[in-house]
Amino acid sequence: MDRDPDVSNRQIVVLITRFFIRHITRLFGYYNATVVLSKLIYILNKSFHLSFDNHSLYIIQINFFRNTCFYLFNKGDVLEHARYKKKWAKFVIINSKDSGAIENATEYLAIINGCKLHEGEFTESVNSNKDTFYIYGPNSDSEPLDKYNNSVLVLTKPVDKEVSIYKDSKLFLNSYYFNKFISNDKKRLNKLQEKYGCVYVSCMHVNLDGKIKRVGAFKAGNISSPMALGRVLATLIQEYGKINCVIHGFDFYLTKKSYNSRYPSSMISKNGAIDNQQICESLIEHDALYNFLYVKGMANMLNILESEKFTDIINLTGREYMDKLINIRDCSNV
Repeated sequence: MDRDPDVSNRQIVVLITRFFIRHITRLFGYYNATVVLSKLIYILNKSFHLSFDNHSLYIIQINFFRNTCFYLFNKGDVLEHARYKKKWAKFVIINSKDSGAIENATEYLAIINGCKLHEGEFTESVNSNKDTFYIYGPNSDSEPLDKYNNSVLVLTKPVDKEVSIYKDSKLFLNSYYFNKFISNDKKRLNKLQEKYGCVYVSCMHVNLDGKIKRVGAFKAGNISSPMALGRVLATLIQEYGKINCVIHGFDFYLTKKSYNSRYPSSMISKNGAIDNQQICESLIEHDALYNFLYVKGMANMLNILESEKFTDIINLTGREYMDKLINIRDCSNV
């Protein structure tokens, strides 16, 4: 959340502003809400001489950008979507009083504009490591393969398969999954710690013990944030430097069946149907192009083995990737 340290989010004017924005968006949709917000910004600026130092006006402006970006992505206009995202990021850098939001906007622009950001971050190897990491993703064709038993198995969700056949195992859990299914279930948490060599969580607000590690803080925010594969690769590179890896089951949502039936996900309903709308919302909120380029930018720190499907995708340009994504994903109803 983009905060002003001098203004409480519980102030009545802030609460009313957020309530108003949320409900006009629900009632009128993204496009019509942007028209209303644009007129409101003009009136508050011209008639009441408010500047973006006023936190309520600032909130209205960033939600104008957010709604515009949702609308443009929904209609498949990837160029305009990227243009407005850049305008949003530049606006935040100039006007925000939240250092985290400014860092998020700065990194977003660096990634989108093609800066090799990760090259600077990960040139120093923390540990010398000759292991191969077998990174198993949500739409792999099968359960984790035994042929990689000399590798370190890396997962983004727990699996039923016995993992002791592998050299080691690492389980990465996002904040949502950890808080909803694990953090309040001590028995299940203990079982995960017994089964996997190390459990990583991205939740920043819980006390951790045992074999559980918190992943490093990413420059995430309202504009963009790394998704599962980006967080996994960045964490492994930070710990081991340049790594050997096999990457299966990560297609950046370029197939309609993005999750196999063995993968526990909130995106899959009880009858096995995949929730395309929820996927689209996640792609917009995390920013699909940013996440593709975030991973692509780490390629120089990866020795990728036996991962033909993944390398075919990661060798696409950003524009080629977005064209394919828009073609395969119908986000018009989000």
